[in-house]
Amino acid sequence: MLKRVGGDNQRVFYLAQKHFVYQEFWRFAGFVFANFKQITLCNTKFLRIKRNIAAAGSEVLAHKFKKTLLVASAEVSDALADCQAFAMRKEARLLQVSAAQKAFENSRETMRYAQTSYLEVLTAQNSYLEAQLQESADFLEFQQCLINLYKAVCYE
Repeated sequence: MLKRVGGDNQRVFYLAQKHFVYQEFWRFAGFVFANFKQITLCNTKFLRIKRNIAAAGSEVLAHKFKKTLLVASAEVSDALADCQAFAMRKEARLLQVSAAQKAFENSRETMRYAQTSYLEVLTAQNSYLEAQLQESADFLEFQQCLINLYKAVCYE
């Protein structure tokens, strides 16, 4: 024979709890169905706000992308301007070096015939060597311009 544990009071309490749970469920279900239109409007508003936030985020990303493009194009433009300035200086520097070399050779020839002093030959040679030094410095500067151009175009 089975013994009943608890008694009728526990059974009544259990049924009351069960009834209360069912009652709360139906109250909540009634609230949901009664306010379905308002809930869908809230959901629609939520989706609209979410869409607006996503659009604002994409606008921010587009703005950042445009800014990055502007900065990158400015860097490329500056590097190209530097290379173009070097190309203009290179021709002038070659003329300066050839003129200094010619002046040095002429002063050396005139010293051979004792028409100029050794000091003038040294001055002309110094000018020629300075022109060559400037030419080599310009070459290194041009190499740096190319490196800067490479970095601006395809360096990450």
